[in-house]
Amino acid sequence: MKVLSFGHATHTGYVRKMNEDCYGYNAEIGLWLVADGMGGHAAGDIASQVAVEHIVEACESGMDIRSATSSAHNAVINAARNGLGHPDMGTTAVVLQIRDERYEVVWIGDSRAYLWDGKFLMRLTKDHSMVQDLVDGGLLAEEDAKQYPYSNLLTRTIGIDKANDVVADIVSGDFRTGHQILLCTDGLTNEVEDEDIKTILASPGNPQERVDHLIDLALANGGSDNITAILVCHD
Repeated sequence: MKVLSFGHATHTGYVRKMNEDCYGYNAEIGLWLVADGMGGHAAGDIASQVAVEHIVEACESGMDIRSATSSAHNAVINAARNGLGHPDMGTTAVVLQIRDERYEVVWIGDSRAYLWDGKFLMRLTKDHSMVQDLVDGGLLAEEDAKQYPYSNLLTRTIGIDKANDVVADIVSGDFRTGHQILLCTDGLTNEVEDEDIKTILASPGNPQERVDHLIDLALANGGSDNITAILVCHD
């Protein structure tokens, strides 16, 4: 019988005055998600909250996670039109649903999902960013991506983009005993290397202890942004 456990936490970090990250979950339907309100844009905290609430409510009503996440774009835009937040507010989102020993992950932006299978750490998502496009095109080395001057420029977002529709990407696979999936904002991945993530996920302890360790390490390495993480484990 499948048994899931999870840990979750968020931290403002040491530089930002407020936390524009938001996260949510409904373990009864196997749903977890993380959103990162756009730094530098007004009301990023409201955008991430609107997106998270919309996605959770849509999935609870039976919508699939890809449709729910894609439709969050218009939910954020409509919220601004109705006087909540700011017309230029936006957010990323990465969403996980686990059902019947299978996972689905959808995302818009550069918040990420990783799968640890007990031996290997695999990034499930590919950032919707200018830097990722340069890496994919062979114009920038992967190891230089974090230091690239325009690493925060996204090519796909929830809100901000004036397009009527924004479509989330999707990936799926098996979720078996011993597997773990990490959802996180770039406040974690910009401060913590993949090798360190791997080491922490492989360490003893429960999911909450591992999440706390990840955030503590991001803070120790600078804490230059808001940091949010959810870790879901198949026990």
